[in-house]
Amino acid sequence: DDQVKIRGYRIELGEIEAAVLAFEGIREALVMVIKENTDDQQLVAFIISGNEVDSTELRAFLTERIPDYMVPNFFLFVDEFPLTSNGKVNRNALVLLSEKLKAKRREYIAPRNELETKLAVIWQTILGQEKVGVYDDFFDLGGHSLKATRMLSSYRAEFHVILTLKDIFLNVTIASHAKIITDSANSKLNHINIVGEGADYALSNAQMRLWLSDQYGTGSGSYNIPMFYRITGNLDIPSFLNAITSVVNRHESLRTYFKENEFGEPRQIVVSDIEHTIRPEYTDIRAAVNKDELVMAHLDIYRKKVFDLARLPLLHIGLLHIADESFILCINIHHIISDGWSVEILNRDLLKMYLAFKNEKPDPLTPLKIQYKDFAFWHKTLMKGKFYDEAKEFWLNKLQGDFSPIDLGAYDVYKDDLSITATETVVYKFNDDTISQLRQITRTNGATLFSGLLALLKILLFRYTGQGDIVVIVPSAGRDHPDLEDQVGFYVNTLPVRSVIEESHTLLEVLDTVRDALTEAFNYQLYPFEVLLHDLGIKRDQNRLPLSNIIVDIRETVFERVVLPDTEDLQFSYIDSGTNQSKFDLDLTFVNDNGSVDVVIKYNNNLYSKEFIRQFGRHLVDFADNAVCNSVSRITEIELVGHATSPISDYPVRASIIDLFDDQVENYPDRVAVTDNEVRISYQRLDLLSNQFAHYLLNDFKVQKNDIICVRLDKTNWLLVAILGILKAGAAFCPIDVDYPDERASYIKKDSGAKLLLDNAVIDNFRQELDVYPSSPCAIKIAPEDLAYVIYTSGSTGKPKGVLVEHRNVVSITKAWSNAYRLDTFQVRLLQLASISFDVFAGDICRTLLSGGEMILCPNEVKYDLHALYELINSHQVNILESTPGLLLPLMEYIEVSDLNIDYMRVLILGSDTLNRQAYENLYRRYGSKFRIINSYGTTETTIDSLYFEGEITDHQLPGGFVPIGKPYSNTNCYILSKTGQPQPVGVPGELFIGGAGVSRGYLNREELTAERFVNNPFGEGRLYRTGDLGR
Repeated sequence: DDQVKIRGYRIELGEIEAAVLAFEGIREALVMVIKENTDDQQLVAFIISGNEVDSTELRAFLTERIPDYMVPNFFLFVDEFPLTSNGKVNRNALVLLSEKLKAKRREYIAPRNELETKLAVIWQTILGQEKVGVYDDFFDLGGHSLKATRMLSSYRAEFHVILTLKDIFLNVTIASHAKIITDSANSKLNHINIVGEGADYALSNAQMRLWLSDQYGTGSGSYNIPMFYRITGNLDIPSFLNAITSVVNRHESLRTYFKENEFGEPRQIVVSDIEHTIRPEYTDIRAAVNKDELVMAHLDIYRKKVFDLARLPLLHIGLLHIADESFILCINIHHIISDGWSVEILNRDLLKMYLAFKNEKPDPLTPLKIQYKDFAFWHKTLMKGKFYDEAKEFWLNKLQGDFSPIDLGAYDVYKDDLSITATETVVYKFNDDTISQLRQITRTNGATLFSGLLALLKILLFRYTGQGDIVVIVPSAGRDHPDLEDQVGFYVNTLPVRSVIEESHTLLEVLDTVRDALTEAFNYQLYPFEVLLHDLGIKRDQNRLPLSNIIVDIRETVFERVVLPDTEDLQFSYIDSGTNQSKFDLDLTFVNDNGSVDVVIKYNNNLYSKEFIRQFGRHLVDFADNAVCNSVSRITEIELVGHATSPISDYPVRASIIDLFDDQVENYPDRVAVTDNEVRISYQRLDLLSNQFAHYLLNDFKVQKNDIICVRLDKTNWLLVAILGILKAGAAFCPIDVDYPDERASYIKKDSGAKLLLDNAVIDNFRQELDVYPSSPCAIKIAPEDLAYVIYTSGSTGKPKGVLVEHRNVVSITKAWSNAYRLDTFQVRLLQLASISFDVFAGDICRTLLSGGEMILCPNEVKYDLHALYELINSHQVNILESTPGLLLPLMEYIEVSDLNIDYMRVLILGSDTLNRQAYENLYRRYGSKFRIINSYGTTETTIDSLYFEGEITDHQLPGGFVPIGKPYSNTNCYILSKTGQPQPVGVPGELFIGGAGVSRGYLNREELTAERFVNNPFGEGRLYRTGDLGR
């Protein structure tokens, strides 16, 4: 396989070799991936040429023919390829030859003056390169936005100039940076002076925001940063605790609390002596018996810690000793003295100090030039000068005019109090090939990967809402000054990034807009968000998020999961803190990990359902796939995958129908299972009788696993005994209504290849010899993939066709009904109306016998007598009823006109036919407040039911005269596809395809038809069933 992956790009080495061979004078070429170190993979081209080849010309030639990321990093010219004894190219020998390249990186040109020399040292440090030439490309060497930020900070420290991210992205070589720095000599960075000692100090703008939030009562634990790390190995406990103390001593922020002075002004107070204020805890539970409980309780104390900002400490830290070489480091720190960047600094400093104490070495950390109070004073001074005037003008111009926060229109519950106390998370992974293409697009257009991802997100928001003027919040590290790199404190700022999108825009045009908006915003990232709100005249409202309700970020890891690096005798791992809060309705973090990108979506579950957010995340990933391949198409023409996804609910995937029935027997042995007229049979009795019937089948008829047994019986208790007995014997039942013509019944028996036909005579014989058969369970192991039943449906040829349904299909829909109808909240009493030949009959079994309910069998003569039917329903207090609209609508009208009691009803299900909208609305107005009214849709091929609708119909849901079929049941996916199999946009008709756990095995003896109607799922796992029905 010649396909490899470099920096997130999938590359065919053969394609590169073909491009190299097209260059005049090259006879042979072989391209390999060679690791120069653990983190750096390089493309190396080994070339045999007939004459001298200029590498620069070759590189230019290749750049015009293949993407930049496919151009080899190095060209090595050899006389011949070394061969193995088998005559094949010796690749190991070529790797050894490639060592020669270490002195020849991209036609290396050394720095030519003192400035370029200093720049080369910075580049080599940040990019992890041994040598960098003045014309080497920043992005070629692994550069990205985070490394660019570090580079800007280094430039400020070394050259005292202020550059921007845009400067980095548009000028990608040392030579071009040298020119920019020379031209920027007049743009000097202000020095941060040390503030004189005092009793207290001013708060930064960021600290003031959190302090006010705490005063309003919205701070509590929502601004805590809890972290837990498992430590395994031979830990020197005294050294570790001393290291913690030293780190607290190093950073004044960790020794700070906040109080109002006599004028009511909040001030930060720094304590110099920590011995009596902050001491790391050490708890030893090695001898405890109930360790697991103690660990959970200990972590819970840290997790739920509520800090008082007016008292030390605002850092809670300790070591829990679990076993001889097992520990948990517990940390909780208030956001007012820390941020995500600070977490990495704390971890780094802690490990370095620990190793120093353990090895009796001097303090390895460079003394800090300043502390947080110095920054706070400097920043307030900065806000009184030229920077403030420029920044204010920029932000007021950028945010002028009216705009509204994004309204996705998917609120499940609207609450006046929008303070977020309930947050959940979903994670989606982008396709690696998509990210590779997006990197190429952004690089070509002088943008970062984050700019590309943010552009895709904004386009999706535009497609969802139609809002073209979109503002999202992007966090900024706020460490624009080099002296702030090693500081612990609350520096992070939030930047509103605004861009306008139009229908005619392409992805490339939106990318340009977003790139410019981001770089401009970061140029003024030190301008505090609170000051910006004041300048805009926006008052803080704890029930409303100003400017935007969406925050977007990109990281190489989620900062809460930053862990200490392992040492020779210690290993560190992250423990989930169990907290998952955000101050925004939507909080998206793109995690860029070794070339792959995930999107972590935190959302306010008081506002959005998990189903909606999952759809949003899936759409973002799907849209990215389509957009990068159509970057010059109008964004409104790029397809969104139009499918409805159900919640992925847990269900026993390895269980069978009998496993579920056994659970009910164990839980409710004496509860009535089936009622036939006045004859009642309990779960325990039904279990024993069906066991005996299974033995009867195995002994007298030699039934084998997956045999098909036709069932043509009257609808009595014995019908259920027979069906359960068939399943317990490992066979599958094929129901035939007793009223079917003999010709149709004979066809089904022959076509199904049934082992036998169970009729009333067979049952009578069994009942006469009942005592002969044991009531113990059969030793038959039923697998989820085993056949459960065969239902014959009408065929286009006039002959019915058998649908093969497996146990796993039935188990899935059983649990889906339980979830959708909340069957575990009441004792089901269901009136069984459907013919046994219809799959609704199998559904009735699921909703009763597999759910601990009672099935009341309805005699045929009662079904169409409205008075007798109601009397039967009323006498048994039936609370679930399912049938066709043709039967249930007249029944409910009769009940309403006759003013009859129906208060005991819980769920009324209309299915198997289209439902008139007006009739449904009349029914809903009369009974919608008393019980649930369901319009269900399904096919036998996808196991009875796939979608359902309930509630009030709104105009946008259905413009026609019928009731919508709603949303999928659990573990079901639905797609509206065009004739070419492409997803249709919302509202555009197409054929309904159904996927998920309910998709059956296919048709019996109809391989061609099965292949035609059951197709591979191009959007996920498994197969899709083509319903032939049009939907939108």
